[in-house]
Amino acid sequence: MPRLYNFDTNSYEEIPEEYVRDKILSRRYAFPDTEKVGFAAPDGSTHLIPGANVLEAFGHGGEFVSGKELDRQERVGKYGEGWENYLGAALTGAARGATIGASDVALSEFLGKERMRTWREELSGISTSAEIGGAILPTMLSGGAAGLTDRFPPDYSVTHSQTGIEPGVCGDAAARGAV
Repeated sequence: MPRLYNFDTNSYEEIPEEYVRDKILSRRYAFPDTEKVGFAAPDGSTHLIPGANVLEAFGHGGEFVSGKELDRQERVGKYGEGWENYLGAALTGAARGATIGASDVALSEFLGKERMRTWREELSGISTSAEIGGAILPTMLSGGAAGLTDRFPPDYSVTHSQTGIEPGVCGDAAARGAV
């Protein structure tokens, strides 16, 4: 939460983000003059402005923007727009699905954690769809041979796995299927 100076109490207070603009416009609160404050202009552009200019900026219709939101917007501007980012989100999602997430370790070292996180969070529809496809496609292309069922030993028995009862352990009842 942002810390604003309260002129009535001569102390700093933490103010919830949704109340910052109103508190500043009341002229009873202010940011420190040298602090950089996130600001969204009426045209939608975002800026960092000195605390001394916040009252004037809010007076012209601007809104407070948290530092976290400014960072997110910067990441989206870098990695969340353009065909190459959509393609990257799809390919990394498919690799994540095919390798059950193991590819993220290698790819994040190569592509960067920030980029991978942005693709997962901001292009989540593409990334998740490709991840599901990446998990299903190897099974479909191999005719089912890549499915999890073929990873069990050949002598694996449904009767043994579901009931946990070996033949003859419970006598005649198990043999008749009563257990």
